[in-house]
Amino acid sequence: MSDSTVINELVGAKAEEKPEMKDFFISYNKADKKWAEWIAWLLEEEGYSVVIQLWDFNAGGNFIEQMQEAVTTTRKTIAILSDNYLKAEYTHTEWTNALARDPRGEKGILVPIRVQDCKPDGLLLTIIYIDLVGLSMADARIAILGAFSERRSRKPREMPAYPGEFPDNSNTTSIILDKIPAPSPPGIREKYSPQQHMALLRKLQRLPVQRFNILVFLLKVPAGLVPSMPAEQSERIGMLLNWAESSRGCGLAEVEKMWKLLKGPVFFWWRWRYLIAFFAALLIGGLLFLLLHNKPLPTPEEFDDYFETYNKDVWHEPASGWDFSNNRLYIENAPEIGYPIADVYRHYTNFIMSFILRPGNDGGAAWALRLQDSENYYLFYLSGPSGKLPQGFYTYIVKGGQFDLEKYVDRKVQAFPLVQDKQYEIEIQVIDNEIKQTIHLPGAKILCSFKDSQKTFPYGGIGFRTVGSEKFSIDDVIVKPTNTR
Repeated sequence: MSDSTVINELVGAKAEEKPEMKDFFISYNKADKKWAEWIAWLLEEEGYSVVIQLWDFNAGGNFIEQMQEAVTTTRKTIAILSDNYLKAEYTHTEWTNALARDPRGEKGILVPIRVQDCKPDGLLLTIIYIDLVGLSMADARIAILGAFSERRSRKPREMPAYPGEFPDNSNTTSIILDKIPAPSPPGIREKYSPQQHMALLRKLQRLPVQRFNILVFLLKVPAGLVPSMPAEQSERIGMLLNWAESSRGCGLAEVEKMWKLLKGPVFFWWRWRYLIAFFAALLIGGLLFLLLHNKPLPTPEEFDDYFETYNKDVWHEPASGWDFSNNRLYIENAPEIGYPIADVYRHYTNFIMSFILRPGNDGGAAWALRLQDSENYYLFYLSGPSGKLPQGFYTYIVKGGQFDLEKYVDRKVQAFPLVQDKQYEIEIQVIDNEIKQTIHLPGAKILCSFKDSQKTFPYGGIGFRTVGSEKFSIDDVIVKPTNTR
């Protein structure tokens, strides 16, 4: 047998070998090694198979060959996004290789996970990423596992029966298991009317993608029923509701119950232990204030309006520009401010606020904080691409009804364009003379952190208006006082 024949047979045999496909290859920059190792450990602990340079690449081997093998023998590539990753040379080759295998993103082969406040651009800008910035370890774990729901159906919803012939402490075990609530049989589940069904659908559509992933995780939806990102969100919601209504699903009432748990405006970044400590400090401060000043404090009340119905007795409506329809408040050509009427909604000092913003054009939107009356307040203008001052976030102090678009007291240039008819969640935190505002794109982005050293308006209410040709709508307006004047 000639040498060429032997070589051909060896090459042919090697070509016939099909390497075992693993679930994930983790692409990262060396500066993010700790993040990559933590995510790899989490996925393997959950039963997935992972290839990571730190564990799997042989010292002294050919790095390029090992990297090529890792990319081609794994089903998905996880890109650990950070400024270091986006600037590195080798990492660019790794994620573009994955994107080339799935250019439309239909198979979800490239899965970016953002671990640092950075701005993906180019082709990466079109891929929905899992955002871990600002999350606790528990929330980060849920965010990652919630995005990959392929495995969860393999685990039974209830504890499997003991396979032995004589289980120990059978009476005690049966008593414990009896306390575990089983899913309601289809015959006795609450029936949802078409109106209730539509209302639940709207509620799920308003959930940010990250929270919807957690909802799917908590409901233990079987694998393959709810597509993973980057599938269309409407498709994912429809599949979830179809499963919930089926004989093997959890029921629509259970979905709504979990939605109520997740709908809070500060679910991710406000933890109960901090809230208790904060209110304890406020209580002590309030008692000291009463002792020193010997007079009662006003008691602002929590305000919320989901616009299921529109009550004109709640809002001071401007002469023109406000319209209620389809469970939303639409605002256009409204230079006068509109705001909640009741006095208990106009004495907020420290508070947290959130609302859902949907631009109706590229102009932007504007809202007021610490509103004293219709002529005195802080005004914040989020300008879109066609706004009067394009692509910026502007702060004004309106006094005596005097407003000049060019005389802003603070300005931040925005790198992202507002997209017409897309929903954005705005979160606001006001403490003393500092107002911090965040927008979810998805992924949290600080709009501004404004401090008024003069403390022009130490307390007040909230409101909405326009400064130019903006057209926008709002929903789910929530204000929670954390202190009183």
